Amino acid sequence: MAKVLETLVAQRLTSTLEKEALLPDTQFGARKHRSTSSALALITETTHTVWKRDPRLIVSIINLDLSAAFDNVSHPRLLEAILKKGLPFWIQNFIHGFLTQRRTCLQFDGAASPEITTQTGIPQGSPLSPILFLLFSSGLLEQTKSENDTHLNLGFVDDTTLMVWGHTAAGNCRKLEEIQEICQAWARRSGAVFNPEKYELIHLTRRRKVDLSAPLHIQGFSGEAVPELRVLGVQVDSKLTWGKHIQNLETNGFNTFQALARTTGMTWGLSFAKTRLLYNATLRSAISYGAQIWAAGESEKGLPDSKTQRLEQLQN
Repeated sequence: MAKVLETLVAQRLTSTLEKEALLPDTQFGARKHRSTSSALALITETTHTVWKRDPRLIVSIINLDLSAAFDNVSHPRLLEAILKKGLPFWIQNFIHGFLTQRRTCLQFDGAASPEITTQTGIPQGSPLSPILFLLFSSGLLEQTKSENDTHLNLGFVDDTTLMVWGHTAAGNCRKLEEIQEICQAWARRSGAVFNPEKYELIHLTRRRKVDLSAPLHIQGFSGEAVPELRVLGVQVDSKLTWGKHIQNLETNGFNTFQALARTTGMTWGLSFAKTRLLYNATLRSAISYGAQIWAAGESEKGLPDSKTQRLEQLQN
């Protein structure tokens, strides 16, 4: 009964937030038409738009990592965010009750610990938790929103991506440092914790001869840029050619195919129908994930056959 009630409240809360436009446009996840594909499309389209405006511009992206994001949600800060949004009182009261007097215990090998009162965090697995986390973290994107056309910040649940662009990597790094300071200030006020050791930085550019060696000065972060960066399950390379992503798809797809082949033979194993079901659920879904973004190419006419031929061979 509790799960049903939480689901109904989550649906009503989500509907109210969307109808009143109470969440930032660049906040994705747990919302209609705000999937990983939507977030990836925004990143790639923004980059292509910047390059079309001025091919000399460099787009720099850093992925921030929130430590134990759901577990570190501060109840007072979450309730404060709900109050600021002006949501109906019955929703405020329900969420206050939902967060109050929560307890948990640890179970291992048949043994259970005594129950522990949890003063922070929202329970993972509840249908309410994703939308509550969006409410909690919405202030982060609101405070880092750009008034000019030199950077874009977006979040997908607990993943935060900062994008800036300019004529030099060094200038971009200074912008990222300033925005990251705003993020850290928000974290200190909200009780959240960023983990700089897991930050990742990449510079996107079509220029062949350009200095990308400028370090990013953030305490706990190495400061070095990587040639490829995994963003929401898709491998992004510095020129958005998607070669590394396709290579990874081929390797992982072949391994999946090998495992699938062990379940079926000409005279034994799974039936054709069940084998096809497994194929669609594992191999095909893995190969096609994010294809509407990476397979379209910059001109949206599709990638050259030379790049996708190996995937076609694997599928055949």
